[in-house]
Amino acid sequence: MNDKKDSKRTWEQVRDEKIVVQEKIFDIQDKKRKITNLELEIDTRYSNSTLLLNELLYYNLSYKDEINRQTTLEQLQHTSDLLVSIIEKNKKLLQKEETAFEEKLKNLEREHKLIHLEEEKSRRKNYGY
Repeated sequence: MNDKKDSKRTWEQVRDEKIVVQEKIFDIQDKKRKITNLELEIDTRYSNSTLLLNELLYYNLSYKDEINRQTTLEQLQHTSDLLVSIIEKNKKLLQKEETAFEEKLKNLEREHKLIHLEEEKSRRKNYGY
């Protein structure tokens, strides 16, 4: 009986693992919030940079300045698109990771309940209920 008991995980071990998994899920959700904030920041900075560039060139705009402005705007857009692409990839990876941990948590909760039921059944059997 002890050999069988040694090979199984205890209720406490499963509970502890559940806590670790819940903390990882929380960390992932925190990273996702930070990424959302970065997206907003990128959007704001791109908009501000575009507005500032247009404002600076408004009063002294020659043909050459217009070409430079267009080039700068294109570079800003390219940089913004690149950052958004990186963020989207990170969001997808975090979502996959979060989904995996949530599934693991569900499995641990099932295992937790089964262990509890087995212990309860064993207690009843030992006490003759």
